[in-house]
Amino acid sequence: MSEQVALKVEHQLTQLMRFINFHGIEPRNLRAALVEPHPVTVTPGDDESPPPRMWAILRETDGHLVVFDPESGLWVVAKRKDAGWVETTAADTLSGASLRLADRFASSIPWAQAHRFQPHDDP
Repeated sequence: MSEQVALKVEHQLTQLMRFINFHGIEPRNLRAALVEPHPVTVTPGDDESPPPRMWAILRETDGHLVVFDPESGLWVVAKRKDAGWVETTAADTLSGASLRLADRFASSIPWAQAHRFQPHDDP
């Protein structure tokens, strides 16, 4: 299964990505944050569904983890909570998950609200 997840990650990396997030992840340095796909259990954001097994693929510099959920096909951003991981947001693309995380982070701090994330052209 890790090989299938790695292929999905590679496919996502070939897509046009335009984003910057506050954790320093940009399309040009995204590969540096990748980790070898490995299974992790992530508690869903609704706190009611059973925690599914997902695949970690990227670690943000602030400790957030980006995982792939093979059941839903979603790219999920998770944060550490106690000894486990809990879902914070999800999207149908890897860049979408990174952008949603950036947007969520920006809405929590006043100076960032004035500089809302705009798509960014990267050479």
